Amino acid sequence: MLSSTVVGAIIGGGLALLGTGISELAAYLRSENTRQTQNIRYHAEFYMDEKVNRLTNLHSILIQIRQHTGRLLHYPKRDSDVSGELVSRRKSLAEAIEEASIFLSDQQTAEMWATARIIDRASIYIMRSNANDSISMDVEPPRLFEDEDLDEFTDKDIDKFMSDIENATTILKREINEPIDRFESLSE
Repeated sequence: MLSSTVVGAIIGGGLALLGTGISELAAYLRSENTRQTQNIRYHAEFYMDEKVNRLTNLHSILIQIRQHTGRLLHYPKRDSDVSGELVSRRKSLAEAIEEASIFLSDQQTAEMWATARIIDRASIYIMRSNANDSISMDVEPPRLFEDEDLDEFTDKDIDKFMSDIENATTILKREINEPIDRFESLSE
């Protein structure tokens, strides 16, 4: 038979090994949890950065269009470069809306496209009314939306142009700033 000392040593050693195993398992689970949390945070930061970059790009394009096209609506410029600039800006806008739409609700995306529609109308009106512009004289200007009546662009249309862009930029500012504010409040 085994003496009580040997049995005590075996039980004590077994309990020590069991305790060590449980301790190691707990440490592993903690480190795994930390790794998963860091991974989630990394992906969230990447997603937020991508969202902010795309929405900021769209916001910037809208501001540039408001300044450039708005100025041309009020003070027509007789220049052969006008159509090329307008076509380029509208193309950039359409691409930016497509890229940003993944981060916008369906309603917000529809509002961006409604803004693009009034910008399209304003741009076509400017190109058609620019007598020195080779595009407006030779061929029909390219359009983003084919179903628009483009015969005239009134002061009411100019007001809508400005208010639609203002509304779109407000939506984008809110979408850009909201997650940043939330993230900063978590970091404090």
